[in-house]
Amino acid sequence: MNVTEIDSNFKIPDDVQREDLVWHDVRTAPVSIYGLCDPTDPSSPFHRFPFDVGERVGGKVKDLNLRPAGGRIRFTTDSPYIALLCETHYKIGVMPHMPLSGAQGFDLYRNRENGEAVFVKPFMPPSDRVGEFGFAGIVEVGEGKARSFTLNFPPYGTVKNLRIGLKKGSSLSDGLPYRNRLPAVFYGSSITEGACASRPGLTYQAILSKYLNLDFVNLGFAGAAKGEPELVEYMAGLDMSCFVSDYDHNAPSLEHLQATLPPLYRAVREKNPSLPFVFMTAPGTHGWHRKIRRDYIESVWRDAVAAGDENVWFVDGYSIFAGDLEDECTVEW
Repeated sequence: MNVTEIDSNFKIPDDVQREDLVWHDVRTAPVSIYGLCDPTDPSSPFHRFPFDVGERVGGKVKDLNLRPAGGRIRFTTDSPYIALLCETHYKIGVMPHMPLSGAQGFDLYRNRENGEAVFVKPFMPPSDRVGEFGFAGIVEVGEGKARSFTLNFPPYGTVKNLRIGLKKGSSLSDGLPYRNRLPAVFYGSSITEGACASRPGLTYQAILSKYLNLDFVNLGFAGAAKGEPELVEYMAGLDMSCFVSDYDHNAPSLEHLQATLPPLYRAVREKNPSLPFVFMTAPGTHGWHRKIRRDYIESVWRDAVAAGDENVWFVDGYSIFAGDLEDECTVEW
């Protein structure tokens, strides 16, 4: 049985060609691109940090650079529909613990003048596109005056080229600016990257961005963020409004945290004396080792406070998943 014959809401359009549709390459269109490194360079797929940094870091971090987690496009248009045409760098694939909508899809939000963002609809690769190098979709947004939108990139897919389609003759310009001129930088594990959100707008940074009108850079790396010195050096030199250390989950041991967390804090602080620095611990209370690591990270924060640092903060992972349904908060542990 084909469920799309019963309920058309399950049908994801792939053929979006219309007589009045005009495609705009986001690299050259008058749109604002956030969270990505050199996004207007047509010679490479969209990526998060310079390739030479990846060469120095090596390992999985180098490979995961091509996952555009946290990438966003903001634009304003009066088109009654918005289409998307994505060409991927690697074949569209599936993971056992994430839906295609979250791993490989985009999602669209409408931005109100007061900075609030309202979810409109996702652009999801149809299941029959698995193994292919791209997909398309279209969203009807209704007639009316010009409105501003945010399009979130996929956390786990790759994007070689991206075009948005608008009705011929429609306006297109920059979207609304964020409240912060410099982005907040989040460094961490697969949780930071976006696992296992059902769509890109539900990663925790995107949720913060939605409610705070916050620009950000996502430097989360699944199974890889371990306080690598070369990456720490790069991150410490970024122009940013805040730094969030969230790699507890990926540090292989307490001893590894002890060897890497203080140098990370010092490197960021030396180049950014008054920058807000946030220490986070892995969410949840499962496992005897988690409390030991949590307590250590809290001790590093307390030492910084005792040394006179007035702009350090601590987010306790024990408080993120809490209560009787703690074991229902994730698809893996």
